[in-house]
Amino acid sequence: MATDTEARESTTPHIAVLSFETIYEEVLSPSGKRAPSDPQMRAVDWVEYVKKGSNGSTTREKMHRLERSSPAVYQLIRPAYEAWKKGQEEPLNGTPLSAWPGVNRSMAERLRMLHIKTVEDLAATTDADGERVGMGWRGLRENARAFLLAREGEAVVAKAMVEKDRTIETMAQEISELKKAVVALSTDRPTRAKPQDAAKGAAG
Repeated sequence: MATDTEARESTTPHIAVLSFETIYEEVLSPSGKRAPSDPQMRAVDWVEYVKKGSNGSTTREKMHRLERSSPAVYQLIRPAYEAWKKGQEEPLNGTPLSAWPGVNRSMAERLRMLHIKTVEDLAATTDADGERVGMGWRGLRENARAFLLAREGEAVVAKAMVEKDRTIETMAQEISELKKAVVALSTDRPTRAKPQDAAKGAAG
């Protein structure tokens, strides 16, 4: 029976963007013919990407066509595409390997050349892609997965502590309100005369 991780590996494409490019193409008429004069041009964005962990061939496609034909791939490329359109660098989705103590600088560079740039990329590496990393890659992948699980656990604990503090604060406020209510009731209650005081008043 496949684990959750194996299931994700089999259904999620692992790709890395190599470059984007804008090419101006001539707009054809509905019949597919070119305009006889004053041709209209339109900007078309292209992307070139490669499978992570691979030194193999790349794929080049128009972005608007990719959105229709391969929505899953398009969604993975979209953050880098939007950053490119704004003139920014491709955002890293996760923890950079350069900031993770689980690999040294040379290994981080080796992984970067295979388009594995984050701990999340390394944790999601498939067996086929991992073979290209070299000896010891399985241990690196397990360390990456353990790191992510530990971080998730720390996040759960931190969330529980915040919720606990909120509960304590709410209870303290409720107790304070109850004390104020008790004091208010005691102040508003009329004072009753003692029996002996009432008798003395009748005799006088």
